[in-house]
Amino acid sequence: MSATEKTTPVTEQPAPEDSIVPNLSPARIHTIVAGLWLCLFVSALDTTIVTTALIKISSGFNSLEQGAWLVTAYLLTYNCEYYCTSGIQLGVYLLTCLLGSILVDYR
Repeated sequence: MSATEKTTPVTEQPAPEDSIVPNLSPARIHTIVAGLWLCLFVSALDTTIVTTALIKISSGFNSLEQGAWLVTAYLLTYNCEYYCTSGIQLGVYLLTCLLGSILVDYR
């Protein structure tokens, strides 16, 4: 930049008083993280217990050689159900946000 060019100073915008991100206390953050951890733990525990029990169940029917197929079928259906459920929840959330934004826009 040459000395003859004029520069305009950058003025900082004042911060808005209403913050978009709410201030969360450390206790609330710990509670949220503990709740998420508990949900993940229970889901993993359920999968582990059922997968282990499927081998025992298949041996009870004298079909131990098909135990791997039973475990695979269970895990596949479990993950598909989880994927479909999360997709439905996301769709409901997006639809709610869309309808809410339309209502706010037309007010």
